[in-house]
Amino acid sequence: MKIRPFLAFVVIAAAMFILDARADTPNARDSDVAWFVGVWAVGAADRAGFGTIAGGPDCNGRTVRIVRAGATSITRISTLKSGERHEATFEVKDFRGSFPWWPVGDIGGPVARKAGADAFLLARTVNGKADWNNALKHIRCIS
Repeated sequence: MKIRPFLAFVVIAAAMFILDARADTPNARDSDVAWFVGVWAVGAADRAGFGTIAGGPDCNGRTVRIVRAGATSITRISTLKSGERHEATFEVKDFRGSFPWWPVGDIGGPVARKAGADAFLLARTVNGKADWNNALKHIRCIS
């Protein structure tokens, strides 16, 4: 059957593209990585034409803590509804004014975009594109 060699070619080509993308996407500058460090309130992001029922981020509600994990990496720490602590470490990249967060040792993950001096949106990726329509808004909590 001739479909198998073609499928193998597609898989190999996709793997080469992903590895090439990883090599070509530069790490974020030190100042950009440091900007994400802090305590952040998390909530639904504003979406044009839609009202937010759940409300926006509130520092008295759900927060996450982001700490520096390395020269170009951060760890996002949150508490799940069950009370369990969740941590994820990411390499922060720089891509045309957005900041892809790649899980350490892997490729692909959410993408962050600054939304003011003390706010950013964090969107999951779907088929390699950031899903800004369903992003979470993070507001810096000042203690």
